[in-house]
Amino acid sequence: MFVRTELTTDNAKDFLERLGICASEDVLSVEMLGWGVSNTLVKAVSETSAFVIKQSLPRLNVGEEWLADIDRIHNEKMCIDLLLPVIKSGSIPLVIGYDPDNYLFVMSCAPESGINWKESLLSGDVSPVLAGKAGRILGEMHLFSFSNDKVRVNFSDDKVFVQLRLDPYYYFTASKHEDVADIISDHARELLSNKSVLVHGDYSPKNFIVHQGNLILLDFEVAHYGHPVFDLAFMLNHLFLKSIHDSLSRDVYFQAVSEYLHEYGQFVQGNPLLSKYSNEDCKELLIHLGCLMLARIDGKSPVEYIVDPNVQGRVRFIAKEIISGKCSDILSVMNLISQ
Repeated sequence: MFVRTELTTDNAKDFLERLGICASEDVLSVEMLGWGVSNTLVKAVSETSAFVIKQSLPRLNVGEEWLADIDRIHNEKMCIDLLLPVIKSGSIPLVIGYDPDNYLFVMSCAPESGINWKESLLSGDVSPVLAGKAGRILGEMHLFSFSNDKVRVNFSDDKVFVQLRLDPYYYFTASKHEDVADIISDHARELLSNKSVLVHGDYSPKNFIVHQGNLILLDFEVAHYGHPVFDLAFMLNHLFLKSIHDSLSRDVYFQAVSEYLHEYGQFVQGNPLLSKYSNEDCKELLIHLGCLMLARIDGKSPVEYIVDPNVQGRVRFIAKEIISGKCSDILSVMNLISQ
């Protein structure tokens, strides 16, 4: 029985050479990238190029036990290949080497001058323009794949979405909050029953690199054919949580929220089903926003920048108000956060 070789900084050069990408002696430096929660990520630099080697982990690097099938790496590679010619408003990496037996691939590395969008936001650099570009990129992905039978067949397996999103974000959180558990569970089941587009599954600022005013989208391991509202709500949740964390930038974050929804809506406006999810009074969007907001406090992957118990309590209150239907639109969410 074949046993995969675990990726390390010691053997990264061997993988590159074996895949015919770069001779071992041509590699100038190798470093572990520390922001991988669900994958091992190693950056290798030669005189002419830089590469990132990615290998999926069976157990995620979080406090709670969180397991996921490592074959999701194959799904991610297939998704990148599919979307490479589709995404025009931004860009995605290029897969330049693939080792299916060891559950890893090698992709192009973002430019050295690129910065992670999440880090940029947390430093106080909030750009509604970038949020709008993120909305447009999502619109490109959703509209391209809408009712696309080939995409539906190739990405029909939602096992990893259940393992990495529904179980840790919805069901685990529901188990801690009986007062809204039924609503959370019902909406989790809805995500599995209403499928119409290719869903990224981790559409958040941490998976974007900003370079020269443009966005590079990363991390497609949770991609599946599913419900478009999830991606929309996932990004909104990150923007709103940061607006709570950084009250001085709150108004700009609210502008970013509006621009994100507007640009997505503009791109998909010819599609009645997709455009309804970008409406600021879409009930489904609001409920999922509330579910995800609560999950990032009490789910298996809480945000690391909200640690004050008082602020955590405030987020719980806001999330439950949204989940309970007490916010009629995005503006009322903004008003609630501003109180």
